[in-house]
Order: sequence, then C-alpha cells, then structure tokens
Amino acid sequence: MSSRAVVPASRRDAFAGRGLCAALVLILALSVAPRQASAGFDAEAIYQVPEGGAPGSGSDDALVTIVELSDYACTYCVRARATMEALELLYPGQLRWIHRSVPFISESSLAAEAARAAAAQGKHRAMEARLYAVAGRVDRITVELLAQELGLDMLRFRAALDSGAGRAEIAADVELARRLGVVSTPTFFINGRAVLGARPLAAFVEVIDAELARAAALQQQTGLAGRALYERLVQHGRPAGDGEAPGQQSTPELSPYATYRVGTGWPGLSRGPSGAPVTLVVFSDFECQFCAANEAALLHVRKTFGDSVRLVFRHLPLSFHRRAQLAAEAAMAAGAQGKFWEFHDRLFARPGALDRADLEEAALAVGVSMPRFRAELDAHTHRDAVRLDASSGGALGVDGTPTMFVNGLLVSGAQVPARLEETVRAQLEAAKRLVASGIEAGDVYAVMMGAASGRERADPSTIALPRAAQLLQLPAAERLLVATAACRRRQPVPPQLVALPLPLARVAREVCTPYGQDLP
Repeated sequence: MSSRAVVPASRRDAFAGRGLCAALVLILALSVAPRQASAGFDAEAIYQVPEGGAPGSGSDDALVTIVELSDYACTYCVRARATMEALELLYPGQLRWIHRSVPFISESSLAAEAARAAAAQGKHRAMEARLYAVAGRVDRITVELLAQELGLDMLRFRAALDSGAGRAEIAADVELARRLGVVSTPTFFINGRAVLGARPLAAFVEVIDAELARAAALQQQTGLAGRALYERLVQHGRPAGDGEAPGQQSTPELSPYATYRVGTGWPGLSRGPSGAPVTLVVFSDFECQFCAANEAALLHVRKTFGDSVRLVFRHLPLSFHRRAQLAAEAAMAAGAQGKFWEFHDRLFARPGALDRADLEEAALAVGVSMPRFRAELDAHTHRDAVRLDASSGGALGVDGTPTMFVNGLLVSGAQVPARLEETVRAQLEAAKRLVASGIEAGDVYAVMMGAASGRERADPSTIALPRAAQLLQLPAAERLLVATAACRRRQPVPPQLVALPLPLARVAREVCTPYGQDLP
C-alpha cells in the first residue's frame, strides 16, 4: 500500500486501536464532508485541478506543474519526500510544485495552518520540510519554535495562527479533494494526470516525460507559459475521478530481455579501460549485504576477462539503510583524492562497519588527507552527486541492490561467479561480432547504447562522451543536464555547454552558483 485512505468521520471509531495508518479522517473543524464513494482515476486522463492560490515553488516558466494533495501527518506523504527531491534533481527548472493540504484532526490541522502562515512570509517550502521531518506531529509551542528557526516575524506568525488566517484556504483544499474524489494521500496531479500514493520514482518519470512533450507542443502552438500554459493544459479535463481504482496504477518494470541506456557515472568510479568491449555497471549500496556478497562475482569477472571488461560503480543507497548515504558520500570524498576503489574494497571487506568512526578509520587506512575528508563529510559536499546517481537509477526503474547492467542487459541481485561469467561472456561475443562488422572496439558500448531503451539522466555525456566540438549537437535539455552534473561533481563546465537557450541558461546558473561556479 502506498497511500493513506481518507474515511468519513462516521467510520472513525471502526479503526480505533487497530494501528491502521491508512485510516484518515478529513478535518472536521472545516465542516467539509469527504466524498464517500471509492472513486478512482484513469491513469491516462487529464483532470481539472486548479492551483487555487495555494503555496508553490519551482520555476514560473516550468512546463510541468505538479499539484500535490497531502497531509503532513501522513506516513506515505513523508515517504514521498525523497521521490520529490529526486525529481527536482532530474528535472532542473522544468517543474513547478503546488501544495494543497488535506489535513485530518488536531496536529495536522495546526501543521497546515503553520505552513500557510510561513507561506505568507515566503518560507512555505522551508516550513514544509520541517513539518514533514516531524511527520506533522506538532503543537503550538513546536510550530513557534520552527518559525523562530526560520527567522519568521513572530508577531505576524502568531497573529496568523490566532486569527485562523489560513483556514479558509485549507477548507478550499479539502473541498477540492472532495470534488475530485480524492480518497487517499498523497495524490499528485501532473499537468492534470493523477499519480496515487508514494509511487516508485519511475512511475513519476514516465508521466512527467509524457507531459513535458505535451506541454512543449502546446507552448509551441500557443506561446503560453507558466500558469497560463497550465490552465490551458487542464481546462478540458475531467471534473472528478471515475476510472481505475486507487492502487491499481501500473508501475514500469525493467525487463531482463531489453537493453537499457545506462551511463558510466562519475569520474574515477570505473575499473578497466574505457574502450573495453564490455561495460558492466553496478548500482550498489555499501550497507547492502547482497552487494557485499556480489563482490566475489565481480572480482571473478575482472580476473577472468581482464581488460575486456570495464566495471562501473554507481551509488544507490537504499532509504531504509540509515548509514548507506553517508558511506556513499565518504566513498566519493575518498574518490576526490583518487582513492575510491581502495575505500570501496575496504568497506565491502568489513560489512556493517559504517559508522562515522569506521568511515574515518577506512579513510586513514587508504591514505587520504583526513582534514579534507572530514570537512567534505561535515559539509555533505558529495550528497547531491550521490543522490543524482541514485535518482538516475530510480528513474530507469532500478529499485534494489545490487542491480547490474552488462552492456545494458539487466542482471538483478547478487550472482554466483559462474552465472555472471556466462552473461559477460555472451555479451563479449556480441561485442566481437560488432567489431568484426567494422565497429571500433572502443565504440561498442556507445553503439549499443544508441539502440537501447530509457535515458541516462544523471549526465547524458557519460555515454559515448562527445568531443568538445560535438557537445552542441546534444539537445538543449540534455546539455543542461551535462552542465548541472559537472557543477554537482564540482568540475568545470565545458564552455560549449553555456550556450543554452535563455530559460535553461538561467536554470544552469541557479543550480551551479551554490557549487562555486558562476556561469555567464
């Protein structure tokens, strides 16, 4: 289950004591009765979902508007935050977010009012992050402390809460949910298309990609942008849900028979020659016991095939592994000093030793500069690079570790050495046939990726890295991804990439400035 159901107040007692977090009650104080029918949404339909003056963030010129109906106290809404952050990394400057609150009794009502009061002072997004961090469990003292942390004008903030200034707007949000037939949170409408619950990242990506294309086509026809474009996109939509039942929307899944377009990640995270006929990309997690077990198979492949195989490591720290993210950042910090693989090998040789002290001990053992290493961990210098890697994998449909791609062919889970050897050998034979047909050995992976499915979203240039003179041949949206990826890994942006259309150039500047790169 990936969403939290909203039930009428008359049924509230039926759920008492059961511990069913799926049972919500729409806020009674607003005197709005929730829709009782079990309405659903057609995954392909467009729905009329107005912004309604609700708080928002993102680019005003974005082609895609995501309206979220959620509750700060909803477990699934909290869980969806990581997915929303991943989408922002994957689509810089292309998304606009509108938040509409559907709270239930007591604390979450106060949380919604606090968010509105913060929005009046331009701090909605920051307050929202803090409310989700405490799962909406707040009282008056807590929300005032959060407001003080944000530097809000406390007289204005308290006056807004005392007067109930945000209640009418929240009531409008609840009424919108009732009219649409929304019966669970979170519910997202992406340019009017419904996505129900805390869905996998790939489910959002599939809809966003389609809506980017639809919005771009309409913009080209009409010249509309921003809110006006969004209004046109949804104006003929359905008024309410009436199709597919909640929870039945399909999730894109990777196929073991397809070839996928997978980039080679960040510099320094590969073993073997760049021109090897076989490229094995592994999405991995330092806290994953199956990843540690899979290292034997990877070592066997390297010893068996030598320079015929390039091994590429990509980060996918799983959300339920609480130490995996920092371990990945530590590996990147070691990599910044040329010691990624030594650090990688040491962590996997000692499974579970991933506390901060363990990471520092490993760093000292492999010979990195400890002041620099500690400073980068403290500042989370490499956090976005790790998250972008993981987001790219999630967008493709990777949802567990280890997940490998051998020249784009999916191999899921820890493998016995002989089985992985068999897969690699088959791909090596296929590569040899391409070389025999006239393809240069160093171009085999690029040729295979040219005919593969999916997209590399972290940095498209890591597939058949173009010569500098060829970068301008990439589509503008992909040049933007290449530029922002360079900033996130703290490398100079090739000058050819700066020649972006004005709106995309502005996005590139906004992304790169915090990383110390001032683009023209």
